[in-house]
Amino acid sequence: MVYTLSKSDIERQLGRPLSEAEADNLEALVALAKQRLEQALNAPIDGDGVRTFASCERARQLYVGPFTELKSVKVNDKPLTDGYEVMWSDEFRVPANSLRFSKPMVSDRIIKIEATWGFGAKLPLPLLHLWAQLFDAIARTSFAARDDNGHLIRDITSEKIIDYSVTYAKSSQSDLDRVLSDNMGVISAYRTPSNTIIPSGVEGCI
Repeated sequence: MVYTLSKSDIERQLGRPLSEAEADNLEALVALAKQRLEQALNAPIDGDGVRTFASCERARQLYVGPFTELKSVKVNDKPLTDGYEVMWSDEFRVPANSLRFSKPMVSDRIIKIEATWGFGAKLPLPLLHLWAQLFDAIARTSFAARDDNGHLIRDITSEKIIDYSVTYAKSSQSDLDRVLSDNMGVISAYRTPSNTIIPSGVEGCI
């Protein structure tokens, strides 16, 4: 499963047509926005094949990212057919995002997991919307006007309306940072936790 973001998807999510510059650079901007989305979610959002993980000392749970079908698990290239269970996302139940082992791991184990990665046939709508917003932020930064020194002319800080002058506070956040900050609820809901050392209290190790 590989997700794509089409021109019509973006226009539907943003509620506006793409500019000529955005349309001409669609593929590159979509790829950059996807990269930012995956960084925010702490895991790739799609793909097939094998991914490799290093075990954490005495941990029993391994967060691997969203998947819908588990095909195989190997520990130091040895197939593991039992001794673990698939754990589902607490928020959405589907898809799975981790494995929980019956025994704790030690730190020198290399775990290879083959799975159908991602969220299923369709990317969840909140993530699709966030992807489009990241596209918009990257495009605005890429094609924004610049001053003689090459610096972005990002925000209007003041304007005069007839006899009245209005001054606005200029935000120190970039467009990209603002999108991520405004969508922290979505990111938190779908983000894959980092693997950390968790004392298990169970004798014996995988």
